[in-house]
Amino acid sequence: MVLALLPALWFAPCAVRGEGAALVLGARDDPPLFRQDGLGMVDRLLREAFARAGVEARFVTLPSERSITEANAGTIDGDANRVEGVDRTYTNLVRVPESTVTWEFTVFTMEPGLHVTGWKGLAGCRVGYLVGWKIIEERLKGLEAVGVARPRELFRLLAAGRVDAVIYQRLGGGLLLDELGIPRSAVRAEVLERREMYVYLNRRHEALVPRLAEALRSLKQDGTRERFLAEPAGE
Repeated sequence: MVLALLPALWFAPCAVRGEGAALVLGARDDPPLFRQDGLGMVDRLLREAFARAGVEARFVTLPSERSITEANAGTIDGDANRVEGVDRTYTNLVRVPESTVTWEFTVFTMEPGLHVTGWKGLAGCRVGYLVGWKIIEERLKGLEAVGVARPRELFRLLAAGRVDAVIYQRLGGGLLLDELGIPRSAVRAEVLERREMYVYLNRRHEALVPRLAEALRSLKQDGTRERFLAEPAGE
């Protein structure tokens, strides 16, 4: 049973963009990789990649489900961070075939007796997750799962004992524990799966895909990607 505690989606009308206007991509508030102020590690990496491809891009912070839905509808120009394969469902999206970052999907629990070594280890648990994280929705099918829209809500559920575990990205989970005053010593974290993440563009920008893929490859080859991912967010 999956319970989704998510506000109704709101769709803004498509903006009329002039020639050379910045592309708008949906992103999440997932520090340190993505931040609302645009200074996350991957925020900076992607701005540089788009610049090398000759295009200005800006990122808007949206709940995960709304971001991919609006990108598919063409309300925004794309989604900044998804696993491979979501274009099979969201058919108006085209994947840029060069990955940006490796995402570590991690289980966090405060239950002393709960030792999770794989997805099957979550059987019988109440598990919190972010609505719109498609790979997690797939992995949690058949489990008692509680979906929320934002990461802070997720960890508040954990702290309140309303779920036995939550699934989030490893780096951001540690930061949220600190922000919410949850002692790291009280939480066990285990990486369940590592996946490469990709940019998806609305199909109307398909001609940009090869240039952006080449720009991302160049960032890896000249060491810029590793520098962005090694520097603390916000610097």
